[in-house]
Amino acid sequence: MAAPVLLVLGAGPGVGLSVGRLFARDGYVVVLACRLGAEAEPLAKELLAEGFDAEGVGVDLADPDDVTRIVTEVAERHGRIDVLHFNPSIFRQSDPLRLTVAELIEDFTIGAAALLPAVQAARPFFAPG
Repeated sequence: MAAPVLLVLGAGPGVGLSVGRLFARDGYVVVLACRLGAEAEPLAKELLAEGFDAEGVGVDLADPDDVTRIVTEVAERHGRIDVLHFNPSIFRQSDPLRLTVAELIEDFTIGAAALLPAVQAARPFFAPG
């Protein structure tokens, strides 16, 4: 039987990596998805160096098609997704009186709305129940 799979969308060196490490200790394959693959690979290498099965991938959470693509690719490569951890963090240093509607929508898209296409793409690969 294949190892269970954790996919962390919006992974970073704090919460995302820590959650990945906890699941890795329980035998999960950990896939850390950051904005750029070049950001994700060093995080995955930390887990690999600790003896865990991990990989890093890039995903643009502002693009629903890219979210769907990466979730589907991970699921097809591993044959499953057991846990989808959504953890993006947006930091925009901006005066709220100068923040534009477009900037607010972008922040909401990445920080919350990207979860919808992620769940829609992952659902067929979750175990029943």
